[in-house]
Amino acid sequence: MSNDKAEATISLAKETDEKTEAQPTVKESKLNKKLRAFPLWLRVVTFIVVLVIVIFAGLSVGYSVLGGGDAADVFKTETWTHIFDIINGKE
Repeated sequence: MSNDKAEATISLAKETDEKTEAQPTVKESKLNKKLRAFPLWLRVVTFIVVLVIVIFAGLSVGYSVLGGGDAADVFKTETWTHIFDIINGKE
């Protein structure tokens, strides 16, 4: 019987140690939040760059495949003035 009590006390002490080790302290949680693989500003810049690349790729594919034109023509100002003239009813 006394051996059971000693084992129960040891197992209770181990559980208490495991619980304290599993929960990070306030300093550790703040430190983990500060250390990121990509900082927030780099994420925003990367998102904007990828967005611009996707827009240009979509314009060129859409103009060449759907519109039947040359893919490089989508980047000319004459093309866009013509499109805006059609939209505004000038042509």
